[in-house]
Amino acid sequence: MGRIFPEGRIIGGENTKIIEAPYQVSILNLGSHYCGGSIINNEWILTAGHCAGKPLSHYSVRTGSDKSTSGGSVHIVSGIYRHENFSSTPKGVPLNDIALFHLSRPIEENETQKSITLFSRDEKVEAGSIAIITGWGKTGHGMPEFLQTVTIPIIEKVDCYEAYEKLFGGIGENQICAAYPQGGKDACQGDSGGPLTINGRQAGIVSWGNGCALKGYPGVYTEISKYHDWITKITNLEL
Repeated sequence: MGRIFPEGRIIGGENTKIIEAPYQVSILNLGSHYCGGSIINNEWILTAGHCAGKPLSHYSVRTGSDKSTSGGSVHIVSGIYRHENFSSTPKGVPLNDIALFHLSRPIEENETQKSITLFSRDEKVEAGSIAIITGWGKTGHGMPEFLQTVTIPIIEKVDCYEAYEKLFGGIGENQICAAYPQGGKDACQGDSGGPLTINGRQAGIVSWGNGCALKGYPGVYTEISKYHDWITKITNLEL
């Protein structure tokens, strides 16, 4: 069936610098890179729900570094808020795959670590838009040392649903997809929990997929604009 919650990797990407994606963070589990995430405020990290299942004491967050293993600043996590309706279908598809991590101290924002603006409430993610996905994870040649980036077009939800209908029963209603028809480039769970951005704003969270950059199987992302009210409720932020 392929890996529904695969280890992260970006296929067909290239190295980038953290100043190109200063909102990108590495979520650490017992000190090792575990998931991606994004800075949405100096105290709050946005990530995938399936990245938030470990005990609170296991987590920390590295900001401001091109590398997932060193550099930047490491922050203590004081609270984890996974969506109350996070679940998986019988075939393993994650639903409401979104979580927030609260940091014990605010991030001092600079050119290597700063928040990203989110898509607005119920804003539509247009098919054909060019999305940028960043993360570490594997590239097909082991774990890359440096932050990776890849650009992939958004596809129609109906096409994505049909691609996954037979194997997985389709996709969730609050999910968006990105893929090249021929495959070859993918977040490939680019790092689960990491950001998908369009024109400098975050539209999605890396969630799941079947295999990596396989022709016919798009990458699937949580659609942030559908969770505005939830994010506001947890954080009290004015988005």
